[in-house]
Amino acid sequence: MKDYWPYKKKKVIGQGKNRFSQKCKSKKPRSKCHSMNLRLPFTFTKVDSSTNLPLGGALFRLVDQYGDVQEEVSDSSGRVRFLLQIEMIYHLMEVTPPLGYTPNRQMYKVRIDRFGVTWVNNFQSNELVIPNSPGQPGIVGEFTALKRMYTSLSPLPGAIYTLYQEGIPVDQATSSRLGEVNFSHLAPGSYELIETGIPAGYRPFEPSYLVEVATSGEVTINGEEADGFLLFNMEEAELNFEKLSFPDISPLSGALFELLDSSGTVINTQISDPLVNFAIVEPGNYTLVESNAPPSYVDNQTSYDVFVSPFGYITIDGFPLANYQFGNSTGQLLLQLAESETYRPLQDVVFEIARQDGTVIGTFTTNSSGFIEQALPDGEYRVRQVSALPGYQIDPVTYMIEVNGGVVTSINGVSPDNGGLLVQNKPTIQGQIITSYVDEDGRSLAADTVQIENGQYVITPDQLLEIPGYTLIGLVPESAPLVGISYPDTPTQIQFLYRVNP
Repeated sequence: MKDYWPYKKKKVIGQGKNRFSQKCKSKKPRSKCHSMNLRLPFTFTKVDSSTNLPLGGALFRLVDQYGDVQEEVSDSSGRVRFLLQIEMIYHLMEVTPPLGYTPNRQMYKVRIDRFGVTWVNNFQSNELVIPNSPGQPGIVGEFTALKRMYTSLSPLPGAIYTLYQEGIPVDQATSSRLGEVNFSHLAPGSYELIETGIPAGYRPFEPSYLVEVATSGEVTINGEEADGFLLFNMEEAELNFEKLSFPDISPLSGALFELLDSSGTVINTQISDPLVNFAIVEPGNYTLVESNAPPSYVDNQTSYDVFVSPFGYITIDGFPLANYQFGNSTGQLLLQLAESETYRPLQDVVFEIARQDGTVIGTFTTNSSGFIEQALPDGEYRVRQVSALPGYQIDPVTYMIEVNGGVVTSINGVSPDNGGLLVQNKPTIQGQIITSYVDEDGRSLAADTVQIENGQYVITPDQLLEIPGYTLIGLVPESAPLVGISYPDTPTQIQFLYRVNP
């Protein structure tokens, strides 16, 4: 997580103009070295505006230029004391007035220069006095938003949010173990909420949010009720995969890969070991190419289209990265059968290989990885699918194969990528996403079933159901995630958990 607090405290020795830190060896008057490390007291007085008598019990908030917050309450003599870092800019505001007084809404810009002089609102100030008028206390707003991981709706602790008003940080909160982000004592007005401390491995769903506090104390975020508002973070997308030897699916080292951006510029190069690790990749479109194959393997001349979604998932040529296999073969006939929508390998499907004159060489069955490998003498052959799994359409194409020097040199007149033949079967039925909504006692609140094409699915935040009187708190443990893959033979079940509002 990025650290927004640059101050590192040092032991201070001496007093007055010759004050110096241990790091600064010479006893010279304060210099820039001192100003970046010393803290001096800043005090002011809270008084009754009509009698000038001191007032205790007023809560003040001091926010530095990085959004870090201090809070202090005026004592019985009306005094309030903060410690300020020299040359740091702060903003001071009253968040709760003394009992029986109206709040003072003025904001004060405070700074102590390197000579120890205090400046308030750009004027030198020896003693700041902040008055309050008797009357009914003003209305203030408060809210608790919920920080969540996007795909699982699980709580995400440790995210730092800063609340700004007219570009000035006025408060800061960190998401708790339960993902709660709490702000209180907010004066009526408009604010901007920004995630200034992002947990490692995540990115914000939105750059900022509009927070509005009405004179009634009601608080909204982007026009919706602030309490229970979901603040999402997406997982960073990592482009990592394993290089394989086909058809035995064993790890394969020594392949050189290049990743190109949308302009065709190479931005990263990795060698399989056997893992290929491009680490975190920003959302966008890329091209992946294998520049060199390992020794004794056929060059893979395929150019892969890589799409990195803002939701944190990656597809290769439209297929989920998790289902894609990057392999090289040694040059024999290599056939792979996969589902057309998800690239999932299909096992126990039979193919026939025959010579050009129709003489059948034999029938061969795909293994658990969807592969058939067969060495063939030089010549021309026909390959066709003769069976299909239930729920899938048989591929009607007969493939014309040419073998020269023990290597497949042509498939239907085209030079093959990696010497392989990819056959795809399309499902004959659609996938299903079944969504259900339950309370903490397991009672059903609503349900829905959606027919979708098989493949990658995404449930976006605007599709989450709002149920009056309830707050969405997450997914039940056995639920499928909000981003995933659907298959024709297994319905995808997503179950949302709601808590009744008090």
